Amino acid sequence: MRIHWVIPALICIAGVPLLAQSTQEPELKGYVTRVASAAVIDVNGIHVRMDDKTQRYLLADKTSAPTSAQEWKPYVGQAARVYGKLLKKEGAITASEIDLGRQAEHEVSGSGVVDALLPVAPDAPPESHLLRADGYPVLVTGQTLLDFQPPVTATRAFQTNVWITFHGMQRTDGVVVASNASFRENSMDKEEEELRKKTEHDPSTVDLTARQRGLSTAFHGVDPKRIPPYNNPAMQSRVSSIGEKLVPKYQRELADTDEARINFRFQVVMEDKWREAIAWPNGVILVPRHVVWSMQNDAQLAAMLADNIACVLERQTPSTLSAMDATTAEDVAGRQISLWVQDTGLNPIPWLFRKAHNSAIDHMLPDEREQRARVSLALMNDAGYDVNEAPLAWWALADQKSSGLQRVRLPDRSVYLYKVLGETWHKE
Repeated sequence: MRIHWVIPALICIAGVPLLAQSTQEPELKGYVTRVASAAVIDVNGIHVRMDDKTQRYLLADKTSAPTSAQEWKPYVGQAARVYGKLLKKEGAITASEIDLGRQAEHEVSGSGVVDALLPVAPDAPPESHLLRADGYPVLVTGQTLLDFQPPVTATRAFQTNVWITFHGMQRTDGVVVASNASFRENSMDKEEEELRKKTEHDPSTVDLTARQRGLSTAFHGVDPKRIPPYNNPAMQSRVSSIGEKLVPKYQRELADTDEARINFRFQVVMEDKWREAIAWPNGVILVPRHVVWSMQNDAQLAAMLADNIACVLERQTPSTLSAMDATTAEDVAGRQISLWVQDTGLNPIPWLFRKAHNSAIDHMLPDEREQRARVSLALMNDAGYDVNEAPLAWWALADQKSSGLQRVRLPDRSVYLYKVLGETWHKE
C-alpha cells in the first residue's frame, strides 16, 4: 500500500508567504482538505495527528504568531505546512509543528460574463455595485476607473449578461475591490456562431450504428453527432435534473431570440475512454457514464456538470475544440500512431480515441481550467450544493482503480479548488 501526496513544487500558495518556525523543510505542504474539529484535520488528504506537544502557528505578511489550541480555528482551503513524522502506510503524520496561513490581500485580474448581482454591504462606499464574474465577487466603487465599450453604457453596464474585465485587490473576505474595470457586450463572434450550428443536434437521438470509429476521430476530430447515449433512464434523469438546477438564473431568463441564450442539454454517453465530460458551444454537455459512477453524491456530480456549464458560459469551447482538432490530427495521427504500430497487442480503435480526447484536455490552457473551477463553485452555491465537495469530485475521478482517496495523489484541479475555497469562499 503506497501513499501519494502533493509534491511541494506543485503547490502555489499565493499571497500567503509561509515562513515556518522550523529551519527544516516541512514533511507536508499544501492545503487543509478536511476539518472534523480544531484538533482533527487533513492536509492534502493526509490525516494530521496533534497532541499537547504540537506547536501551532498562524503566519502572514512574513510574521508569525504562536496560537493556543483554544484559538486554533483551521478551515478548508487554508494554506498549511506540517512538520513531523510521516507514516506513509497509515496515510497520517504525527505533527510536531503546524503552520497555517492567514488570509492576506493580494492582486487579482479577471475577465468573464457577469452572472449575478450581489447585495452591497451597508458599509460599502457610495455608488458601489457588487457583481459576480469570473468566479469572483467584484466590488465596483466610485473610485474605480471605468471603461464602457459601445453599445454598453454606464446605465447598462451593471447588470448580468455583460462582459467585464477587471483588476483589483482581493480582500480577506474574498471580495475583489476593482481599481479598474472595462465593460463590453456579451456578443457571439462568427467562429462561435458557426461552431454552434455545426454541432447542433439532439444528443438523445444519436443511433448506436452512427458511432464514430477511432481512425475517424484521430483524423477528423470528435463529432458530437456520432456519440450515442447511454440507455439508463434513471441515471439520465438524475444528470439532467442536477444540470438544469446549475444553469444560472440570468440565462434562464434570457429571451429565446437572444444570441447569448444557451440551450443547455445534458446527456449521459457510453464513452468510457474519456477522462471527463465534454461541453460544446451550443450547450450540449456529454457526460461519460463512468464519470457519474465515480461521483459519491449529487454535489460531486454537480461539480462536474458546473465545470462544463462554466466552459460554455465563459466561451471557452471554441478554443478547446481548436486544441482538440489540432491535437487529434497532428499528435495522434502523426507522432503517437507509431507507438500503436509497435504494440500489436493493443486495439487501435479505442486507443486512438482515448489519446485524441485526453491529449486535447491536457492542452487546455491552465487559466481556462482555473476559470472553470472558480465559476463552477459559484454555480454550485447558487443551486444549493456544498461547494466543499467540488475538489473531492475531481479527486474521486482520479481514483481510477477505486483504491480510496487516501491512496491517490491530490490532482491539480483539486489543489486549485481548495485554494479558491480558502481565498474566496471562507468567511472569518
